[in-house]
Amino acid sequence: MPTCTAPFTRRNLFQRDAHTCQYCGKRYPADRLSVDHVLPRSRGGHTGWDNCVLACVRCNSSKGDRDLKLSGLRLRRPPRPPRWTPYLNLRPSEWLESWSPFTTGYEPRSATGS
Repeated sequence: MPTCTAPFTRRNLFQRDAHTCQYCGKRYPADRLSVDHVLPRSRGGHTGWDNCVLACVRCNSSKGDRDLKLSGLRLRRPPRPPRWTPYLNLRPSEWLESWSPFTTGYEPRSATGS
């Protein structure tokens, strides 16, 4: 089966990190979280799965433009690409009929969306 990497999007990042600050471990609503670059862009960091995590406003402010050693913060887990693909997140009711040979046991929807 071919593999596909989930695209790096804000929505997928929130799903990967489960709306949880990766520094303090608390869960927050989306408006209280921001994307933090573990290695800041100003220090050569890039925007991608292995350098971005969710951080609450408080932790992100205390980290500032410093790397982890200088900030004194520790990650709960290292940032990695998710092990899922967007297609695996579909509910069975969203699967197409043409997928039925590969999705036994579920009632597919028709290709017209009904």
